[in-house]
Amino acid sequence: MKTVRLKKRKIKISPFEIICFLCLAIYALSLLYMYFWGVITSLKTNFDFRHNLFGLPQGNIWEWQWNNYVVAFNEVKVQVGARYVYLFEMLFNSFLYSFLGAFISVFCTWMVSYVCAKFKYKFSSVLYKAVIVFMIVPIVGSLPSSLKIYRDILNLYDNWFYVAISSIGINGANMMIFYGFFLGVGDAYAEAAKIDGANNWQIMLRIMFPITGQMFLILFINAFIPRWNDYMACVIWIPSIPTLAYGIYKFKDATNNVANWPPLQITACVLLMIPMLAAFIALKDKFMGNIRIGGIKG
Repeated sequence: MKTVRLKKRKIKISPFEIICFLCLAIYALSLLYMYFWGVITSLKTNFDFRHNLFGLPQGNIWEWQWNNYVVAFNEVKVQVGARYVYLFEMLFNSFLYSFLGAFISVFCTWMVSYVCAKFKYKFSSVLYKAVIVFMIVPIVGSLPSSLKIYRDILNLYDNWFYVAISSIGINGANMMIFYGFFLGVGDAYAEAAKIDGANNWQIMLRIMFPITGQMFLILFINAFIPRWNDYMACVIWIPSIPTLAYGIYKFKDATNNVANWPPLQITACVLLMIPMLAAFIALKDKFMGNIRIGGIKG
């Protein structure tokens, strides 16, 4: 019997890699510390916050101001006309606003990317180049004219139709991702589906969409999070449909003296963060995982 000895391979780590690792580690710890600081600050009294800015709350853990979350939960509200919109309704508005906007935006980009990559017409090439130009050339100063058109001409101001219509468009960065992916997908999928009698719509929705499902989900989440934290859209476009971000924005201007306490304001921000943090923990594998596509069996 011959014994086989396996040689251990030595992994060489260059000084540059060590420096990069340390920089990324410091950056990650700084981000985690901001979350940690926000949570511990939300459990302080106003006096403790002013005299103990970076330390833990005074007293034992059961003596910390856990009641701040109850107060913030009840005090975060927005007056719309003669009624108040409270946290649960704002939470629903935030979810619907973020979901509609993100899904419509990513789906429109996905559909245009598929058409430009798989249908080689002159207009496809022109559209693809136009998207690149719009990515390079900044478009600023269009808010007053857009507000005038949506409010006075299209009658889409301050309603859910604005959220749907304004989300129709092409995100240039997402289109680059989808377009490159579709170029790498062979035509064998479409040809096999055509043999079975599928038309172009069926190929697009029943063949190509499932293939890009994981990528679509990642880009959808990346579009969902900025909309979740967006309060300016409510300020300008939908003031009668307050989201949770808008409610917290208005919370700092509340006339209630308790609402002016920094720990209460930070507590409200933690409440806004909790759903997104829970979603990230649940879907972290989608962010970190590899994007794979299946093959055609012979």
